[in-house]
Formats: sequence, structure tokens, C-alpha cells
Amino acid sequence: MNPTRTAAFVCLTLASGCSIDSGKSVYCDRDLVVTGTVDGVRTSSDDYSMQSVWFNTSIEEEAVSDLDRELMENMGLDPDDDEDVSRYVYFTQNYDHRVLLMEELSTTDLGSLGGTIGKDLGTFFFDLEEEATQPETWVKVFDASPIEAPRDAGNLSALGDAIRDVIDEMRSNGQPDVLVAFSPDRSDETVAESSLIVLLSNTARYARSGQARFHEVISLTGDPVESIDYPTDDIDAMSLDSSVVFDDGDDADTVDVQATCLKVSVSGAAD
Repeated sequence: MNPTRTAAFVCLTLASGCSIDSGKSVYCDRDLVVTGTVDGVRTSSDDYSMQSVWFNTSIEEEAVSDLDRELMENMGLDPDDDEDVSRYVYFTQNYDHRVLLMEELSTTDLGSLGGTIGKDLGTFFFDLEEEATQPETWVKVFDASPIEAPRDAGNLSALGDAIRDVIDEMRSNGQPDVLVAFSPDRSDETVAESSLIVLLSNTARYARSGQARFHEVISLTGDPVESIDYPTDDIDAMSLDSSVVFDDGDDADTVDVQATCLKVSVSGAAD
């Protein structure tokens, strides 16, 4: 697995049959319960595929391609500025663990531009290795919602400033963070757009508060893992719990996820 090309992307060859789902572990039974709504849209789906990837960030290759430079420009970042490049790499490549729940559309439900994903709910843990975060630890949601307004308005300058503020605070706050993003419908995106992780979707909403944890970690030999010695490639499966809020005020709805026994793909090999 090439980490540089699988961090920002669900799969580069999504349209040509790449498998989204991580599969099932032989050591436990997979289950998924999702409840709650965002903007009146139910976050649950009977057609979710589940992808769980563990990134050993300290030993991953970091690189910025021509495609990455184009993505940076679309985010209001300067691909010729070293600080912006560092921010982009952090946001799109340097999370330690991601869980993607993606509603795969049938051929009759595809969007007019060929998008293959409907609902998309993603959970992204940052700085787990930096803070030696262990299983069962609840990690607070970092509020990335300030990105939404300038993005929706098409104001690239303001969008770049909002992204810089979010990333700089995450990198400097001395704690692990989790970002949770939900898109109610990505079917009208192009095939290339829908191959990007939901963090980079133009329709993503970002959770404002809440918490998430990874737990019930199982090794490649089926043994429980109570403590992780970073970096590691000895992970077969783990579970995810999260409870997050996407809006403020009395109408805010909590979105809960209990994903049990997610088969984990590990990117980067530990010595």
C-alpha cells in the first residue's frame, strides 16, 4: 500500500472496481450501528461499506504530487509555500487512523457525473502516535466547521485562511484530535471527486463537538492488544465508538457510531 496515494484518496481506481470495504476479521463478528441526522438526513444506511486503515505516520513516505498541488490550490493553499505544503500533508496524509463508512450506489443510482458514493461518514484520528494514545482513550472532536462557509461561498482566500487556522491549532494543542465529516450525498460528484476522502468533499459537514475512541484492538494472531507500541503493524481488527454533534443550539442532533470488529488495513511496516 502506497501511503501517499491512499491517504487523500479512498482509492485511485474506484471507478474501475477497486474494493472499498476492508473485509472481515476471522477473530470476531463485525457489526455497525449508526444513529442520528445531519441537516435532516439520516446518517444510517443499509448499504455502508466499511474501510478502516491504520497509518504509521512516523515511518510513512510524505510527498506532494502534481495532483496534490492542484488540490492545494482548490483549498486556497499555496503549493509553493513550504508552510502550506506542511499543512496540506498534515490534513490529508498525517492522520493515524481513519474509518470510512461509504454508501456504495448501484449502477442505476449513480449521479449524472458518475459519482459512485451516496452518504459518506468519515472519522479521522490525528496525533495518536505523537501523544502515544492507547486503546479505550476518548479523543475530543476538533471543530473544523469554520471551513464550511468560505468553501460554500467559493471564497478561496477565506477558505485557505480557515484551513490554516484549523490545522495550526490542531498541530499545536498538544493532544490527539479527531475530525468527523459527513456528506449526505456525493452522487453528483465526478468520479475523481468521489474518490477523495470525505474530509475533502465540497459537500462535507464537520462535527463541532463530541468524542471518539478506538478499542477492542486485536492482533494479527487474534490476541487482545491492551497497549500499542508505536509504530505497529500488528493489528488485525479494532472497534470504534463515537458520539458527535454537527450543529449548535436546541436543534442539534447527536450522531452515534458503534462499529464493532472492523478489519484493519495497515499502511507502513514497523520494524
